[in-house]
Amino acid sequence: MIEHIDRNTGEILSETKEAEYNGLTFIIKQSTVNGRNPVMLVCGSLAKFYNKGLDNAFDFDVTMLAQTINTLQNTFGINPHLAILQKLEVGVNLHTQIHPNQIIRGLITHKDKTFGIEKRKGFFGYKIERQSNEIKIYNKGLQAGIYNTNIFRIEKVLKFNKSLSPYGITTLADLLDIDKLNNLKPLLCEMWESVIFFDSGYKNSNLRATKKLMKQKDKEFFLEHRTPNTWANYHKEQRRYAKEKFNKLRKEYDTSTLHTDILKALHEKLNELTTIKQPKPLPNKEMLFKNSHLLQHLVFFNLQSTRADTAVLMPHKPP
Repeated sequence: MIEHIDRNTGEILSETKEAEYNGLTFIIKQSTVNGRNPVMLVCGSLAKFYNKGLDNAFDFDVTMLAQTINTLQNTFGINPHLAILQKLEVGVNLHTQIHPNQIIRGLITHKDKTFGIEKRKGFFGYKIERQSNEIKIYNKGLQAGIYNTNIFRIEKVLKFNKSLSPYGITTLADLLDIDKLNNLKPLLCEMWESVIFFDSGYKNSNLRATKKLMKQKDKEFFLEHRTPNTWANYHKEQRRYAKEKFNKLRKEYDTSTLHTDILKALHEKLNELTTIKQPKPLPNKEMLFKNSHLLQHLVFFNLQSTRADTAVLMPHKPP
């Protein structure tokens, strides 16, 4: 789909040109930095682009990422060493025995923010927005229209290039460096580990350690702090004290291992997705629901490109 062009005459109506192809949007416009020199902005899902624009419900690992970058270079002349990343989403889909909505409802707060609900037709999840990043945790199966399995998605979006620089990532080519990708993995693990969480399917009557019942005062504190509203008006010291006490009570009395089970699954999936494999064809449609992806969405500027400057690129470890 091309906008800003008269479809009847072909006349260019503005200096900005936009087109969509296989899940990516390509925008060519005049630079606000380099005078009249044009720049190209590309945004969308690399996983969806790899899958011919169909969907992103599969394991988009580092080998597929390299193939995708090759395609962008060889087909569109995008030089990955000059394509500057402006936004990057790191996410993982996990298959759980417990329904994703139950897990999501157990989210209480992350650091200084409480989770906000995002619910609409075909989507249910919680999110937190900050100036430089965004956390979103949602029912991926519901969003993808896959209703016969539990798919729980955790993602974090780094909104600006300066948010990526601490991880050694500036350009599209940096995503081919396994060490730099490994730098990103703690983003999700540390985020999940620091979330205040309570298994929402856990029964109040089971708040006990063996035969030892929780004291009534502690039980009232614990139940009160299971709701996000309790945390909303706390200042930093109040939040720190409440977090320490809540986690202590949870570890002592809550026998649910859901929070730690998800953390373990996160580590395993991230290691799997960053392992270099031999290229393989996409799984058939029936198998797509069993997969997940690490690097799904990115936005980058291509400041200069040339179709003559092409090469086969593969993920690598630096010497």
